[in-house]
Amino acid sequence: AVRAMEVSISPPSLQPVTPYPVRDVSLGYSARAAVTMLTSIARTAAKRSSRIVSAARAADPPRRALSGLRERVNVHKFGGSSVGSAEAMVSVADILSNEQRESGAGTVGVLSAMYGVTNRLVEGAAAGRRGDAEAVARLKDELWTVHHGVVHDIIDDQEQREDALRYVERCLGEQFEETALATATADDGSSAASARAGDLITSVGERLSTRLVAGHLASRGVKSTFMESDRVIVTDGRPGDATPDVARTTERAASALVPELNKGNLVLMTGFYGAAPDGEVNTLGRGGSDLSATLMGGVLDAETVTLWKVECEKHDNGWMARWRPGFEGVVHDEDKKHVLPSLDYQEATELAHFGKAVLHPSAMMPVSDKGIPVRIRNTLDVDHHGTTIRRIEHRVESSGSESESDGDLINWLAPTTITSISNAKYAGKWGADALPSEASVFDEPLAINTEDASDRLRFMSPDGVMVALVGKGICGDGNMLAERIARRASRVLRRAGVPCVVPRRLNGSSSNLTLIVGSAAEAEAARRVLHETLVRKA
Repeated sequence: AVRAMEVSISPPSLQPVTPYPVRDVSLGYSARAAVTMLTSIARTAAKRSSRIVSAARAADPPRRALSGLRERVNVHKFGGSSVGSAEAMVSVADILSNEQRESGAGTVGVLSAMYGVTNRLVEGAAAGRRGDAEAVARLKDELWTVHHGVVHDIIDDQEQREDALRYVERCLGEQFEETALATATADDGSSAASARAGDLITSVGERLSTRLVAGHLASRGVKSTFMESDRVIVTDGRPGDATPDVARTTERAASALVPELNKGNLVLMTGFYGAAPDGEVNTLGRGGSDLSATLMGGVLDAETVTLWKVECEKHDNGWMARWRPGFEGVVHDEDKKHVLPSLDYQEATELAHFGKAVLHPSAMMPVSDKGIPVRIRNTLDVDHHGTTIRRIEHRVESSGSESESDGDLINWLAPTTITSISNAKYAGKWGADALPSEASVFDEPLAINTEDASDRLRFMSPDGVMVALVGKGICGDGNMLAERIARRASRVLRRAGVPCVVPRRLNGSSSNLTLIVGSAAEAEAARRVLHETLVRKA
């Protein structure tokens, strides 16, 4: 039975202070074959985001959508590294309880699985489909050992500890091992039943980490509620990559979350998954805990959503060893010491689309229409301001420069930052059919600075790289501004000796200009020179 559980009724006498891997797209083909195969352009993330937007508008929630909610709410999401060890979980509990006390607002914590757990669950699901009971049992034992150790390290109250251990045992026994072994099939594991079983299995990591942090808070005497997200989030039922149903999720949040928040309880909720229309567990895709958090921010009309992230070192066995200084917000690819203080929702979405480790590509959809700010902060350095993603009306316009070709004074909006992704990785992220075809790349491009046929083949090969100049409004609402910045970027790269093409059909966004170069080395050179020449200096 799935239920919310208030895990602290009275304080004890002593109060101590991503489910599926990237698809293995076979790209071992010649450049000529690549040109033939890459047949269409599709922005999968944009299509999926539009479904969320449509669902949100259908719900049409006004400000303070949940009328029964008696206080302001802040949502905090912690990734796998942030909860990757016993010490990490204690620090996360400290952050949550401090944030609740200092803000005076209701607090919802959304947690990912411990670092390394989801990969092992995916491995276990695959072993189950093969009928490899020995591998499933080995993985279960490994997961039990890790979580059993954390329970004893962070939950001091005996009753809370025993409850947590029973929960861990039940999840690993029923939802992991039994489900994995029940999916053994003669096919390749692609059946709908197998996919649904995979969703249940990969949800186990979030259940365990969240239950353990909730138990730790209860052991400290903090009023808290453990909430499994399939009681709150309703999806469209698509296995492994579900889209939230915002209207039904809003209804569920009103009945499940609001009463707990009104009690003053700190709510600990699992990220990454929800419930399909038939009630079965349904995951939101790798990185879906970001989307879980912003979805909760949207339906609760939160003041802020904070995504806490941290870099880590790991042991040889793949488990996390310790946090390390590093990630403090969104940084430039070419200036990693400079944290961007702010991004617009559109800019963050574009960066995520092109693979930058910012957030789930659809995460901005539930909050952007309401203007709810999303902060990206560092779990190790809680005093750092990080990056705030919010609505930005205007960007600073450049002073213009002389065009080499026609002598016009060109005024344009400078890009905020630049990122890149190889054709192979892009295909792995969005599918091979999302890559541009030869026609879409070379049919009346916005700009091209080479006539060499070999360059054209390199642009279309798996080693080719898309370089994205991201900035709100840099391409305007029509083609004129896009053509101008495309020509300028092309000239800058020609002087640097980097062949490139700026496909017209690849550039439909007002907040991104995409060009293609032929190799990783050329992409690095392109990012460097374009950053030095074009990027807005914050």
